[in-house]
Amino acid sequence: MIRMRIVFAGFVLALIVVFIYSQYSEYKNIYAEVENEALLFNELFSSAAYSTLHEMELVLDILSDRLLLNEAYKNQTDASLILSRMHERIEISAGFGFIEPDGRYAALSSNIDIRKVGNLMEQEHTRESFERTLTSPEMILGRV
Repeated sequence: MIRMRIVFAGFVLALIVVFIYSQYSEYKNIYAEVENEALLFNELFSSAAYSTLHEMELVLDILSDRLLLNEAYKNQTDASLILSRMHERIEISAGFGFIEPDGRYAALSSNIDIRKVGNLMEQEHTRESFERTLTSPEMILGRV
């Protein structure tokens, strides 16, 4: 009888070990699948973000060329109209502004109040990214 109990206990113990091993193996498989999906999602998101930012850079190049043409940015009404149209067409933007090299806003889209925004060179939290923008051929994202 004691021998039967020992055999039975050994059998139960073996079943528990096999069960734990199978659960651990399944966990590793699920973890690997989720990790792979996360990496693919990150790659997809990265590609989409890069594409969107590259598109925005091209749009901003065209927009700045249009504003610089015949110094249209100096006419607040025309410049604001151009920037506002662009803001309406590009829904992800908070607004558009044309900024002088000294950090002053020359023109803003109509959804931004020019009295509420300061000079980018005079604000500590915007100065560094704005200075990089002046020396970079590429678009620099910063804060306002």
